Amino acid sequence: MSKLNPSAEIIIDHRGDKTHYALVYDGQLWQMITDGNMDTGAYTVGAIVCGRVIKRLNNVHALVDIGAEKEAFLEASASAAPEGSMVLAQIRRDAFHGKGATLTLNIMYYDRYLSFHPGADVIETVNQNLMNDLGRLGWSGQVKPAAKQIDRRQLLDLAKQQIAKHQNLMSSYEKKNQIGIISQAPSASDRLWFDVAEIKKILVNDRSVFNQLQSRFTAAMPDLIPHLEYYAMPKPIFDHYDILDQWDKAFLNAISLPNASRLVFESTQTLHVIDIDHAGAVVDPVTINKNAVSEIARQINLRNWGGLIVIDFLKMRQNSDRMAIQQILEQSFSLDTHNTHVLGFTKAGLFEITRPRKGSPIQPF
Repeated sequence: MSKLNPSAEIIIDHRGDKTHYALVYDGQLWQMITDGNMDTGAYTVGAIVCGRVIKRLNNVHALVDIGAEKEAFLEASASAAPEGSMVLAQIRRDAFHGKGATLTLNIMYYDRYLSFHPGADVIETVNQNLMNDLGRLGWSGQVKPAAKQIDRRQLLDLAKQQIAKHQNLMSSYEKKNQIGIISQAPSASDRLWFDVAEIKKILVNDRSVFNQLQSRFTAAMPDLIPHLEYYAMPKPIFDHYDILDQWDKAFLNAISLPNASRLVFESTQTLHVIDIDHAGAVVDPVTINKNAVSEIARQINLRNWGGLIVIDFLKMRQNSDRMAIQQILEQSFSLDTHNTHVLGFTKAGLFEITRPRKGSPIQPF
C-alpha cells in the first residue's frame, strides 16, 4: 500500500529558557519536542561510548560498563567482544524502568542527507554517478530522501566530513581507551531536522532562535532556508495553531472520536494498551475501527510510546476487514520517524505493534 506523503510544518515556540518544536501534519500535532532542559551528556540513542565488557550473558549478548555507574546490554558475538575487552559502541535503545540501554557495534553517523555506516558493504542510492563518487571516497551507507534537494558537490563534502569525524573518533578511542561517552547523541530537535524529509514551513516566534536556525541551515541544511519564517503576530503562536489543546489530550486516559466512540489508554512498565470503546456509537464496528486508526498512530507518536503496544479493536468477522485495518495502520505509521513494526492480529484478536524506545516520556509544559 502506498505511503502517506504530506509535507510537515514545524511550529517553534520559544519561552523562557526552553524551545518547543511542534511537528504538524495537515493541522494535526504528531510530535512535541522540548530543548533547553536536556543533559547534553546524556546516555541516549545515538551517543557513541567506550565501554568494558564485564560479563558475557550468552554468545550474542554481553553486559558492558559504559561509565557514570551505568551498565548497558551489547548485542555482539563472544568473539567480537570477549569478557574484559574494551569496545566502541553506539546506543541504539534508551534505558527504561531501571533496565540499561542497548548497544550496537555497528556505528552510524547521520544528518539530514546522509547516513554513514563505516564498513558497510553497500551504498544505497539510485544515482549511479553519485554512488561511484561516494565509493571512491570510502563512504558507505544510505543517501536519504532529503538529499535530492541539494547538489552533488554538497553531498560529497558532507560525506568527507562524516569520514573525517569517524577517523577522529577512532583515533580518540584508541589513544584514550577510557570508559564513557566519546561522542554525544544528536539532540531531539536535531533528529527532527534529520528525519523529516518533506518540510513545507518552519515558523518561529523568537528572533534569536530564528537567526540561529537561519545560520545553521545556511551552513548545513540549505534546502530548509526557503521554508523558514518569522512569526510576528500578537497571538501566541501555539494558540494560533491550536497546538496546546492537542498536546493536553496526550495526557488523557481517554479521548473521544468524531463518531461518538472513544480511545482508552493504559500503560505498564512492559506494554501499552489502547482499547476502542464504541461508547454507544451506532456506526458499525468496522467503520469505527477504520476511523480510529490514524488517531491511534498519532497518539502513539505524541505520547512517545515505545516497546510492545497492543490495540483491542472492536470485533470484526471478516478477515478482509482485519487486513484492511492492518494496511491503514502501516500507512499511518509512514509518518512516524521511529522504525515502528506493525505486527498484526494475534489468535486472540488483539493487534500488536513494536516501537523503539527513544527519548524521555512526554512531560507537561
